[in-house]
Amino acid sequence: MTAATARYEARPLRRPRRSPAAVGQLDAQIMAVLREDHPQSVRHLFYRMTDPRLPEPVEKSDRGYVAVQRRCVAMRRTGKLPYGWLTDTGRMGYFVNTFTGRADFIRSMAGLYRADVWADAECKAEVWCESRSIAGVILRDCQELCVSLYPCGGFTSITFAHEAAQEMNKADDGRETV
Repeated sequence: MTAATARYEARPLRRPRRSPAAVGQLDAQIMAVLREDHPQSVRHLFYRMTDPRLPEPVEKSDRGYVAVQRRCVAMRRTGKLPYGWLTDTGRMGYFVNTFTGRADFIRSMAGLYRADVWADAECKAEVWCESRSIAGVILRDCQELCVSLYPCGGFTSITFAHEAAQEMNKADDGRETV
């Protein structure tokens, strides 16, 4: 076999791995970003980790995204990263409310009451955003301010737009929606 043909033989791939020190640095960077502002989506966190000014940046590729995701899973499982610091609005559960009795039902319903803080405003406010991952970040603020949130996911389907219009029409109080 010549040197020219040896180059094309099958051989195991050898991918470079982060050293334990580099993994520790990446974990520290992730924790620093999340301590500063949480909850965040893993995708947003990944974009923050691609900053070349960081001591241990990740490449802006699927491989870099997977690296950040794996570190988050590992830190969550060890208790280092609180589960509530990351949000995932891409998956949703559908739940059935059940009650142990009438008193339990009344207690639950009383907790749902919220006065309409926008009732006397000249307009109604809504927040529309392109990304569902951003929706997970701003949802608490929207809930606190009693503002409807509509995450479009990059493309507003006609069904989604129709449902939003139905909500606007339901109020039908003559106020402009902004």
